Amino acid sequence: MAVLEVIKLEADFEIFVSASGWRISLNNLELDMFLFRIRATGFLDSDGNFDLNLTGEIDLGVIEISGSFHIFNTVSFDGAGNPIYHFGVSVGLRIDLLGIITVSFSASLEVLGNGDVPVKFTAKGTIKIVFVKITITRTIDLGVVKLPPPVFLAGGVTDIGGGQLRSTWDPNTGGVLPLNVGSRANLRNISEGATDELYIIEPGGFDDEGRELTRVKAFGRSNTFANVTEITGDFAGGG
Repeated sequence: MAVLEVIKLEADFEIFVSASGWRISLNNLELDMFLFRIRATGFLDSDGNFDLNLTGEIDLGVIEISGSFHIFNTVSFDGAGNPIYHFGVSVGLRIDLLGIITVSFSASLEVLGNGDVPVKFTAKGTIKIVFVKITITRTIDLGVVKLPPPVFLAGGVTDIGGGQLRSTWDPNTGGVLPLNVGSRANLRNISEGATDELYIIEPGGFDDEGRELTRVKAFGRSNTFANVTEITGDFAGGG
């Protein structure tokens, strides 16, 4: 669409709807207005995942200015079905003077994990004059955000660093699933000292790959595991 050939707008998007949810994809949105141009891409789905990327530029002849903005939120899952949250936002600015002097700045904030997750802020500035380039980068821990902690009612656990725990259950391989009860209670990351261990095992449907899921419930939380062939557990001292 063009208005008097001064403002030009083009858009390309798709909407997908299925039994498992919906997704809106913005493949391209482009706005040309005088000397200014804006582009946007991204998506939003029914699970709360989204990604939006904006770029803009203005050409004044001797000076070119461009900027960017990116924000996203995604949720993935470990082998026990614990959610892993990933949120980030970043901005960037670049000024180019006749290709001789270039100044750029970028900043980003990121949160990745579950439980107690550090918030990291990174800033980077660069100035380039002909063949001389100076770059300064700084990363700062702003603090900790508390997200729902993972639980491991069954299967193995590994520490990937920074206090982040992940299930070692491989949904592609599957096999025998040990319940984290009795002497294994210290692995489950919830009610580790409890000896009255009421566990509920039930079908969990199927995952996106069509693999059968087994749901394990205890202490008000649950995990799901794919390709379970057998379940074992020693409730020594509990019930």
